[in-house]
Amino acid sequence: MDKGLINYETYYAQIERPISEILEKLAEASFSPQKGSGKIFKELVHAAFIKNLEYANLCLLKTTPDDAYFFLMSSLRSSVEDLIILSYLNRLTDEQRNSYAVEHMNTDVINTIKSQQDFFLKEGRATYALRMPLHRDKMPKSQLSRKTTESMAKTVSLDWLYEFMFRSTSRSVHFSPSLLLRTGWGNIEGDILHIKFTTANFSNYYKSFCVVYSTYISYLFFIQLKEHIQYSSQIEINIKKLRRLMFDLLRLPEAVTPEEMNLEVKPVTAIQLAMERLEVENLAIKEGLNIKFLQ
Repeated sequence: MDKGLINYETYYAQIERPISEILEKLAEASFSPQKGSGKIFKELVHAAFIKNLEYANLCLLKTTPDDAYFFLMSSLRSSVEDLIILSYLNRLTDEQRNSYAVEHMNTDVINTIKSQQDFFLKEGRATYALRMPLHRDKMPKSQLSRKTTESMAKTVSLDWLYEFMFRSTSRSVHFSPSLLLRTGWGNIEGDILHIKFTTANFSNYYKSFCVVYSTYISYLFFIQLKEHIQYSSQIEINIKKLRRLMFDLLRLPEAVTPEEMNLEVKPVTAIQLAMERLEVENLAIKEGLNIKFLQ
């Protein structure tokens, strides 16, 4: 998917308003204090939902520089993990959810303080190195907190999303020779290869990936957790509109594109796409699966 090969500008223009309207409505949400219970699940869902929508909105801003999308792509993994873990916790009791959240926060703070302390001491800045409030080895760890995001994804039947996003975004987080080399674009003059390395190369591709899948994750958030989201009928209409607009795209951004594999790209028509979906749905019915591409 080279620069300029796929034009998503019409799609971007169509989803800008629904996203901004959803964010505007969600900003009006209010929560009743739950004294003594410490139940924070609704607040966690609300915060994660807004975070993902704000991510999509940021990607759509015309002021976002081209070289930002390369770095923004890795943040999609955060949204997917929010969706998976909150969907898993949604199956548990209020007490179990709260216990997991509190334990997670405590462990995170303690581990971060320890690593911060080691770094600051190494740099000779002991004054600002916070002391450990308690030892990590004395922190109780429940069975629930030992569960991995991957195992939670399987439980809530989102392992397909986890695997795709994990593989797609890991290349921008971990060392990847192919990704680094892909930032170089140039031309050959005689025996000399002139290359300009910049993360702005492939910016159209990274933007499309970030926008399309963040809006899709927003849709999944709503489907999975809407009983914990303070939404109006207009928010639901806009969420379904985002799904429909993605559904109508003739091509979704791939993690590995045919172009970079030097394969021929054959344009797909709306009729071909509809026939492919029907074939998959019919095959699923034979295998006893419930697959509907637009619900």
